[in-house]
Amino acid sequence: MSSENQIKVKIRLFATLRDVFNTSEVELSLDTTPTITGLFEVLCDSSKRRRMLFDRSGNIRSHVKILKNGRNIDFISGKDTQLADGDVVAVFPPIGGG
Repeated sequence: MSSENQIKVKIRLFATLRDVFNTSEVELSLDTTPTITGLFEVLCDSSKRRRMLFDRSGNIRSHVKILKNGRNIDFISGKDTQLADGDVVAVFPPIGGG
C-alpha cells in the first residue's frame, strides 16, 4: 500500500501506559479513515497491551479516557470516532486515589 493511502496519527500515552508501551509517544501510519478502535487494534501488539486497553469482550475499557485533538471521544463518536491525518490521540489509564 502506498503512503498516499495512509494517514499518520500521533498517540500520547500517560501514567502506567508509558511503562506498558515503553514510550510516552508513538506515531503510526494507518489505512485511510480509521477509527479509534482500529487504532487500538494496531497499537496493542502484545497480550499485555491488549489487556490494558481492551476488556474480555474485545471492547475498549470504559475507564480508559481517550482524547482526539484535546476533545474527549465520548463527546464525538466514542470508539467509532474517525481519525484524520495529523490527529493526536491522548490515552489515559484510570487514575486511582483516596
